[in-house]
Amino acid sequence: MPGAAPSSGGGVRWGGVDGFQMGIDNRRGLGPRDRSSLLYKLLVIGQMLPTGSVEPLTAHRITSENQGEALFGRGSMLAEMLRYARKANSFLEVWAIGQQELVDGVAAAGSITVSTAATSAGTLALYIAGERGLLLRSSDGGQHFAVLASPYEGSFFGLLAARDGLLAYGLRGNAWWSSDRGATWQELQTGVESALAAALELADGRLLLAGQGGELLFAEPQGGRAQSAPMRLAPGLAALAEAADGSLTSAGLSGLAARQTPK
Repeated sequence: MPGAAPSSGGGVRWGGVDGFQMGIDNRRGLGPRDRSSLLYKLLVIGQMLPTGSVEPLTAHRITSENQGEALFGRGSMLAEMLRYARKANSFLEVWAIGQQELVDGVAAAGSITVSTAATSAGTLALYIAGERGLLLRSSDGGQHFAVLASPYEGSFFGLLAARDGLLAYGLRGNAWWSSDRGATWQELQTGVESALAAALELADGRLLLAGQGGELLFAEPQGGRAQSAPMRLAPGLAALAEAADGSLTSAGLSGLAARQTPK
């Protein structure tokens, strides 16, 4: 290239031509350890409709928000799941497998047995959190559910019923606290952008939140925030549990891991 005078130093490369210069700094580029985050793939399995154009139980790569409607039927559970998955992360490689509707199935049944003495009078409630800010509460053992006013229009990934209230959490670091059985909600400032995938109330009453990026937070509802714990977990976390000895067990893409509960 006429007039070019390339040089390098300290990770910065320079090249010039007559009347123009440019520089590329690769010092903040992805390193070998970071590139693994680009290899993640998402497999979505859900219910399809007879109007779908593909065979059940076959895998298909999804490259657009509306592709699920053509493959698995407009209005199907799987098409909606895929639409929100692509909207949340348009760069992730997504695959989907459809399942036929169960025509001759038997409705699930279950019961809850309380084997210890009640410490106070009250009503046992069941809660469900889901897509589009869905929050449900049942006060009759799951026979009927009422829709709660939701403070958030995005996806909830879970809801923890703690001693003093409810902790709902989901996409992009969103976490909300209710101390009145879901009648009103207070947003917690988490300071993270990754999805919150698990929550746990420790034996000492402290509340933990875990992000899919490996973040571990102490939720502080009274202060309206969540503070970073002095440790990180492996990315791709899905669940937390406290062992009998007080250690913290995590489960996710990297398998099971146990470590000392942070102070």
